[in-house]
Amino acid sequence: MANYYIDGSTLQNSTAVYQDSGLTQCAPAAFYSDGLITREQVFAGSNCSLLPAQVCPSCATPCGGSISGSGGQGVYRLDIDLGGTATDTGAVILTFNPQSVPDGVSVTYDGTVYNKLSSPQFGLLQSSTVGTETYVGATGSQGGCNGGNPGNIEGTYSLSVFDYNGSSFTNTGTTETVIITAAQNALTAGAPNGCIMVIPKPNATPTVMNIRAIGPCGSTVWSLGAVCPTPLPSMLAGIGNFDTVCTSLLNTTVYHVPVNGQANLNVQVNDYIFTDINGATPASNSWYLHPTGYKYEVQDGIVITVSNTCDTITVSDCKGGGNYTFNDRFNTNTTGEVVQYKRVNLVNQTVGTTIYCGTITGTGQGTSANAQQEGFIDRACDDTTHCP
Repeated sequence: MANYYIDGSTLQNSTAVYQDSGLTQCAPAAFYSDGLITREQVFAGSNCSLLPAQVCPSCATPCGGSISGSGGQGVYRLDIDLGGTATDTGAVILTFNPQSVPDGVSVTYDGTVYNKLSSPQFGLLQSSTVGTETYVGATGSQGGCNGGNPGNIEGTYSLSVFDYNGSSFTNTGTTETVIITAAQNALTAGAPNGCIMVIPKPNATPTVMNIRAIGPCGSTVWSLGAVCPTPLPSMLAGIGNFDTVCTSLLNTTVYHVPVNGQANLNVQVNDYIFTDINGATPASNSWYLHPTGYKYEVQDGIVITVSNTCDTITVSDCKGGGNYTFNDRFNTNTTGEVVQYKRVNLVNQTVGTTIYCGTITGTGQGTSANAQQEGFIDRACDDTTHCP
């Protein structure tokens, strides 16, 4: 393998690549990489120079792992390889834990900058300025930041730039001026813990996403993990307002990203709800009915309220098929009546097409549902027309 020489301390801050240590003989026109970035050397007459840095896909860190950053103030950069096959699509789930000391984070993928986070404790945390980092952490933990007052991180910083080499962050020898505004300040009353960001990857390419984590204070300690792109699980839903959603039909499909560590499809406050399998489109502001009977409110694509107050009916199937519970959609039936219902497959998230009948054995509120009421008319178990 040939040896090459650069006229800077890193490939990033060099202007050309040479074949000799005296830097008198230009290296051939080609692409050169230091394992972090790739730069193309070009010629203008006999003069050689390097074009701006490019992401090196083969140098990017594979998704699916966890990376920690610690050290002094700085801009920490890393590239994550998300895969480039037809199956490498879906939503990338990034977990960023800044501990308490404030850190900023953003992700750039396919020309779009993502900075929306949801904290398990505090919900939506996001810079209101497009294309900038969101700064998260605990107020009162800003030692070494500009001003140092509780909640105050705004200011102009000159920060060293570090690149990830696959095992650790190395100083590039360059600095970057970083301006933090009040719009980027999303500090909270306590540590926000593992904040979740969702990055949609609907196509096989591009394959690499770029992450920036910025520590503006005297020291920084943070961790992040990036789950490889995976299609989000679908979930049945009804839509309405607070008063009507309990009686709505499960005729809508949404997609769920847990934030509080719960299992998929068990919706909790601060979880994400999307309308597509890749996590690109947040669900609209509304109340939604969960397939097991409770309701939840979504704002800015994030769950802000969960309520388990829907009225329910429990029936004994007329043909001996067991007991089923569903939300009381009509508020007209009483114990002993026979009503029609459809069964809900909670594994496949589908409402069956077969109509069953059952005798009401009880009513209540907040009971977990596994069916959907189809009508309010009092039938009879031996009615073969309506209760086949």
